[in-house]
Amino acid sequence: MLNEMVGNKSSSGAVHQAFHIKTAKKDFVRCLSHAQTVVERRNIVPILSNILLVVKDNILTVTATDMDIIFSEQLPVEVIQSGAVTVSAQLLYDIVRKLDDSSGIELLLSQNNTLEISSENCKFTLGTLPVKEFPVIEDEGYELQFNLPALQFKDAIDKVKFSISTEETRYNLNGVFFHSSEDNILKVVSTDGHRLSMVNIPDVQGVKAFEGVIIPRKAVLELRKVVEELEGEISISLSSNKVKFVSQNFMMVTKLIDAKFPSYESLIPKENDIVVNIEKEKFVKSIDRVSTINNEKFRGIKLDFSNNELILTSSGDAGGAAKEVISYKSDSDAEVNIGFNSRYLLEVVSILETDEVVCHFKDSFSPVIISEVSDENYKHILMPMRV
Repeated sequence: MLNEMVGNKSSSGAVHQAFHIKTAKKDFVRCLSHAQTVVERRNIVPILSNILLVVKDNILTVTATDMDIIFSEQLPVEVIQSGAVTVSAQLLYDIVRKLDDSSGIELLLSQNNTLEISSENCKFTLGTLPVKEFPVIEDEGYELQFNLPALQFKDAIDKVKFSISTEETRYNLNGVFFHSSEDNILKVVSTDGHRLSMVNIPDVQGVKAFEGVIIPRKAVLELRKVVEELEGEISISLSSNKVKFVSQNFMMVTKLIDAKFPSYESLIPKENDIVVNIEKEKFVKSIDRVSTINNEKFRGIKLDFSNNELILTSSGDAGGAAKEVISYKSDSDAEVNIGFNSRYLLEVVSILETDEVVCHFKDSFSPVIISEVSDENYKHILMPMRV
């Protein structure tokens, strides 16, 4: 059907797919940068290494898929002839990003079905694959839809993405858990078993109670790249096996992880009554400095809290050691001596947006709650380690 719409016959009688546009580099390369990371570089199915370019009514739609994610983005272009073509995502992106920033770009599908890319004194020719081979992924059957400000969505992803597990054997932890147990409150959670990050987003328009879904890590990271440039709202639609994100000129559909997320609320400490406030910038720099000599495998850092004085220490190979002392504020005179993975601790503290870090301890052996001074909707749980 698509061939009939965009094709025409040459003098030899063969069907030739039409496609001819002109565009500026800036928006085109941005769009390609998003699409090419969705595509798997090493793919046994050749068409899945390609992106689909469809032009109609002065709008170019760029689509990429790995069969788990389908991503589309639109941008206005100068259309000389409407049509469609599939071409290597990586090669097209590499060509376009190396062109001069100020140059115009022309793309033309030739009579022999190769795509010609021209810009000033440069000309490239790429092979194509038939449009009819590009997979179509079902995009219907959603049961719940709600809207979220793009900035709020970006903020939530930034606060939890580093706690997503990368261990393939822990399949149910390889994504971000979205759920709602109360109307208008969306809960966003991730954990890798060593730390747990969670954000409650209140007053989300259209959210109703739902059991929860796990959005895969790759989809979350791809979304994060796109929302950086968005304004307004993102529409989120959910079904039992997929989720769709739509905003302005982009759309992404991704399969969900078919697994059960841990009952994380039971893991949140309830008796952490020792509260410590530390100046964030000073704390971040101290952790970074003291962990410099860490053993690459061990990464341990010890924190000794006593009389409003925090001593940070670590040890490395061949007798190396580091120590730094900073002050903190607390209404408790309890002493806490606790160790953490320095990278985990640094990532958690660095992402906080307030001037002070609040740490809630129970003792020297139990998980600690780390949060911002003024935001009860956002916190991390960090497991200690022996140092």
